Amino acid sequence: MVDWSGANPVVFATTSEGLTTPNRLITVVDSGAGSAVTPNQMVARVGVIPPPLLGQPLQLAVGVGDGGRVALCPANRDVVVQPDNWVWRGVGTSMASAQGSFFALQSGGGTTASANFHSGGPAGGMLVITLDKDWGVESRYCISARIHAAGRGADTRIGSVTFTAAGSRLECAQRICDLLVKAFAAPPPGNPPNTPLNITCQVTANVLGNAVITVKLANGTLIQGGNIDIIQKGPPPVITGLWDIQNAGLWRKEVRKHELARWYRCYEWRTAHSLWFERRAEGLWITRQALETFTCSGHCIYRFPNGRTWVIWRTYSRADLVRFRVHYRFWWPGRLNPLLPIADPRANRTMMSMDDLQIVLPMTPADPNPSTPFNEAVMIIDENGVQHFQGQPGFEIPPDIAGNPNGFQIATTAESTAQLPPAADRIRDLPMQPMPGMANLQPGVIIQWLVDKDGKVLVDHDNDGWADPI
Repeated sequence: MVDWSGANPVVFATTSEGLTTPNRLITVVDSGAGSAVTPNQMVARVGVIPPPLLGQPLQLAVGVGDGGRVALCPANRDVVVQPDNWVWRGVGTSMASAQGSFFALQSGGGTTASANFHSGGPAGGMLVITLDKDWGVESRYCISARIHAAGRGADTRIGSVTFTAAGSRLECAQRICDLLVKAFAAPPPGNPPNTPLNITCQVTANVLGNAVITVKLANGTLIQGGNIDIIQKGPPPVITGLWDIQNAGLWRKEVRKHELARWYRCYEWRTAHSLWFERRAEGLWITRQALETFTCSGHCIYRFPNGRTWVIWRTYSRADLVRFRVHYRFWWPGRLNPLLPIADPRANRTMMSMDDLQIVLPMTPADPNPSTPFNEAVMIIDENGVQHFQGQPGFEIPPDIAGNPNGFQIATTAESTAQLPPAADRIRDLPMQPMPGMANLQPGVIIQWLVDKDGKVLVDHDNDGWADPI
């Protein structure tokens, strides 16, 4: 490959060293005869690598198989699992290994949390991982696991998983076991239904009281390769005076006419900036302009009159948003006791509620890859468990929106429904009308201050941290 953008062509090439010496990646800047050759490297993201292996020579192998995203239903209601878990099954017994080694490097976006867990390679034909640290309620984790035996491989990536209840390490380990068993038993969409990987997952306690998870193949075959990694993801935000809006989310469920279709949707959004606000703040508006990311993942269970059932998955991004508006109201318990000093942490505590939400989306998300003839943002699992994308023959228009393919869907709270604009304006991103006490902090971020009966913002003349009495 040649880069012609600079003053001198830059050649990226692979050497041919012979049978005993691995080939090398090199770069040559063509400045004429005797141009220097410098070594090059290929960088790729390969997933979780246990910390002891960072900087060590490792080997890559490539296998043939089927992969896809599946939903998992945990046995315990205090475990929340995102619907886009990844599973992969090898369909051949042969694998191709790279000639040379690669070195694992720490990625820039990794977490520095100490509550991470790694199994290492198999020992005695099984994988063993120990939970020897505690973590708080509402912690989020990603569980990655690989099992290779008899020339075949199986991989899964579960997450993010949120543990919403307090419990012991043994109880948490049992919940992790439940997810691992179900993930490996779930064949990827399009895979023949007779290809689950059945494992046994046992939880015991060691002499130190730590939870030990042991994974084996149910048929007694020894595990020859693989590992289990449980990685802590970023914690939920702590709302203080300096506030990052992170991973705000809302679940919404609708039941359609005659129970023919049920919609389950999860909305998540994130803003890019931090905000500093004081105790005169009463509320905060966020509009579409302030969003760094937006995701709506939803699935519809559609039952045909003849009894056939389809599951239709749709994934929306920020580019699909037609209208977005959310209002957070601040509640300051310290206002009930104005005698609290301004430096007292109890005076700075705040609570927050979401009392107004308006999200408008089209019925069909935009195609994330226009170069293909299908819309990969709409995935359909038919009655036989086979995966299709919208646009394939027979799946041009999903049946749940056939009567209104160019319409819009709206999500609101009860208070928002009473405040909606006229129908024609609901599918437009109109600017907010100014109200007393509102100030634009940055694009899409509007603070709402306490005001008096005349609509004037209250001030703090005595600098006690509270607005002067009305």
